[in-house]
Amino acid sequence: MKPFQLVIGSVLILIGGLSLLTYAFHLDTVILDNLWFLFVLIPGLYFEINYFQTRKNPGQLVPGGILSAIGLISLFEILTKWQYSDFTAPLYLLTVAFGLYQLYYFDVKDKGLLIPITILCTIALFLYLNFFVSYLFLFSIFLIGLGLYILFKKR
Repeated sequence: MKPFQLVIGSVLILIGGLSLLTYAFHLDTVILDNLWFLFVLIPGLYFEINYFQTRKNPGQLVPGGILSAIGLISLFEILTKWQYSDFTAPLYLLTVAFGLYQLYYFDVKDKGLLIPITILCTIALFLYLNFFVSYLFLFSIFLIGLGLYILFKKR
């Protein structure tokens, strides 16, 4: 048995046992309420580790990257009691970009993947900029830039 399988199996048994005890004896669910992120993080880490151990099936890097990143962001949210959730919201878009970028970087090298990655990163950047300036300002700058590009691009 691989060490990673042993860890995952043990963690799942522990969480299942705690769940069962909580349900059976009507215990306080504070512990379980804060461990839900493991159900996202563990499968993500499994996909990641499985690919890097075998170097086969690079498609598992996409869900692995997405789930691992969401699990880590969720852990941060739980540890900070969700007080920074306004600032971390754009990070969820970047989790998809991260999963796609892993596929691009480690295997495919298809430049077409860079299009959705760039779009997701740009949207996340605009959402972060919204914390500092208004959408109207950003939209105005975008229109000016687009107009300048159209006027001065080489024909």
